[in-house]
This record gives sequence, structure tokens and C-alpha cells, in this order.
Amino acid sequence: IYCPAPPQIDNGIIQEERDHYGYRQSVTYACNKGFTMIGEHSIYCTVNNDEGEWSGPPPECR
Repeated sequence: IYCPAPPQIDNGIIQEERDHYGYRQSVTYACNKGFTMIGEHSIYCTVNNDEGEWSGPPPECR
């Protein structure tokens, strides 16, 4: 089971971005220089009703 592409964030990047994210794989975000991260650095691919979905919203960089 794979998750959809992880959400992109303003003023930040996804570290080590891949083509596919399977169950229990994580995405880690980093903010651009001068911005502060609000929220969790990483989200995880989980399963809901046999479909992959992310464990929560991505962080914000402000």
C-alpha cells in the first residue's frame, strides 16, 4: 500500500524526496533559512480503509 505524494510546503523542502512512499515510511521536512518550523518535522504513511494516507498535516515554515 502506497500513500499519495506528500504535500509540499511553502518556505521549506522535503528532505530526500522519493518517487513512492509505502506503509510506515516517513517524510521529513526542513524549513528554508530564516524560517521556523511549526508542527512535526515528519509525517508517516498510514493505512485507512485499505488506502494509504499521511498521519497528519505537514508542518508550516514561518
